[in-house]
This record gives sequence, structure tokens and C-alpha cells, in this order.
Amino acid sequence: MTETQKRTCHTILEHYGIESQRRILVEECAELIQAISKVERNGSTTETIRNLFAEIADVEIMLEQVKHYYSEYGTERLIDYKLNRQLERIRKDGETK
Repeated sequence: MTETQKRTCHTILEHYGIESQRRILVEECAELIQAISKVERNGSTTETIRNLFAEIADVEIMLEQVKHYYSEYGTERLIDYKLNRQLERIRKDGETK
């Protein structure tokens, strides 16, 4: 997401407030789940993939707003931890095969 897009997200958050935007994030996550399910059920058609990416964009927009509001907590260290943990699992899985 570009810096301009982030600033726009922050402006939208300021207008609607965090309570509203958290509810919308939940709705957008549900729509993303449905889009993934349709790809699984109907295959990777132009329509299903286009819809999947539209829903991904909606979730990213809402996540940016919620992350900005709670920015004091941050996610970078958690992301590093979780990625490294998964890489360790993959490494261990390779050792057992």
C-alpha cells in the first residue's frame, strides 16, 4: 500500500471511527472467506480470481485502518516471530522425510 493510500485510509478512519471500521473489517473478512470458498468450489476462473482480489483489497484497506488506530502495539515483531516459527516447522518437517 502506498503512503498516499495509507493516508487516505487514516482519513476514512478518522471520519467513521474505530468501532464502525472494526465491524466493517469483520464483514470484509467474511466476504474474503466466501471468495476463497468460491475459488475452491468453482476453480480459478477469471471471475472468481477477480472477486478474490477485490476482497483481498477490501480487507487490506480495513486492516490498515485498524492497524493505524492500534499502532502502539505494532505487528512487525509478531510477524517475524510467526514467520520464523513456520520456517522452523518446515525445516523440522524436511528432517523427518
